[in-house]
Amino acid sequence: MEDNSSEPASKFSFGGWLLGGMVAYGMFGQLAAVLASAGLGVSSRLVTVPSRALLLGMALASLIVLLFRPGRAVLSSALIAYGLFWLAFGSRILMEAATRVDVVVETGRFTLQFIVTMTLGGVLIPSLAVILNGCWEKHRFIRNTSFFLALGSGITTVIFYGNRFTNFENRMSAGDTEGGVQTINSIPIGYLGASLVIFAAYYVVCLRQRGFWRWIPTIVAGGLGLFLLVGSASRGPILGAAVTLLFFFAAQARRLDFRGVSFLLVGGIVGVTGLVMLAQFTGSAVINRIMGIGYAVATNSEGAARVNLYEMAAEEIAASPIVGSSLTLRADDGTDMYPHNLFIESMLATGLAGTIPLTYVLFYAFKCAWTILLNRAELGWVSLLFMLYFMYQMVGGAIYSSGQFWIGTATVISCGTWIRRNNYELPD
Repeated sequence: MEDNSSEPASKFSFGGWLLGGMVAYGMFGQLAAVLASAGLGVSSRLVTVPSRALLLGMALASLIVLLFRPGRAVLSSALIAYGLFWLAFGSRILMEAATRVDVVVETGRFTLQFIVTMTLGGVLIPSLAVILNGCWEKHRFIRNTSFFLALGSGITTVIFYGNRFTNFENRMSAGDTEGGVQTINSIPIGYLGASLVIFAAYYVVCLRQRGFWRWIPTIVAGGLGLFLLVGSASRGPILGAAVTLLFFFAAQARRLDFRGVSFLLVGGIVGVTGLVMLAQFTGSAVINRIMGIGYAVATNSEGAARVNLYEMAAEEIAASPIVGSSLTLRADDGTDMYPHNLFIESMLATGLAGTIPLTYVLFYAFKCAWTILLNRAELGWVSLLFMLYFMYQMVGGAIYSSGQFWIGTATVISCGTWIRRNNYELPD
């Protein structure tokens, strides 16, 4: 399928530009800024604070524009559930504000101030602006901006940290001791690589670009994505990419797109082979870490900390299953942690009062993701990125700081609702 979809000239193009900016910058732009600041030895706060302010500014501008043009907003039942979840989460923040004392401040990531600012400026308001914005006539601009920001982030990573990608123990340790940044977390770099692999698969299967010059960015994205996956030496991004591509494969099979199915099968074989060979060439331990998952769990030699977090969370959830008990888990020494699982963290913070509407939001999002892949394959990148960062949230991210997950979820709901409003029926 070629990307011949109509994109009519719209008098309301400003809403489309804002939507594109929020989606692209929220998903990949902030990461590129942080990577560049660390590589240049600049204090991360000099970049992250203005970066969040820029995203928040675009979100507020979008909400103001929609206030004057309400016909361009897309409304759905998921919006109500979304509001109920954040009402429950916000109530938990207010309850803890009266009693919480931060005992151990670990790089400021778990202080109440950080949680509040990230929730409002990095997650809640931007994702609300995206979920309401129905200006998808500019979908090619939104897609291309997102893709090239992701590609730029990957290139930035290689420029500043490429020489460290062979310095492995269990996973990559990158970054400088200058500028208040000691390390660049390998996990976001891994998911950036997974995003590039997903984009490459999407371009090949859904758009089937013609011409040598159109293939160059796709090939670069796929190769760079594999390199970052190997370089991060993290299992989560590889698992997320695998599940996302299986979801993509199922949709193409449902559409009876045998050419797309063939591309994914051949590409999967080539990708896995390239991943293994690249890991062996660079000395990455990622393959050993994947193959050793069963042994590590059985012997409790690795992953015990994660299991302990689940057990701690289960005890607190059992004590207050309706409204939750706390935003974070606190160890005996006062160190705060989060459970590394979306539903466990939701139950911990909001109980059933927040987790039930959250479940509905995700059900609606998955329904939209499937609809988009079946009916508007040229918009399939929206579904695939949502699936990838949902997997991230199931094994790693925190509710209050996972902007990519929330913006990805809002994007797929907004796009799916827009498609349905334009007479594309939801599948049974």
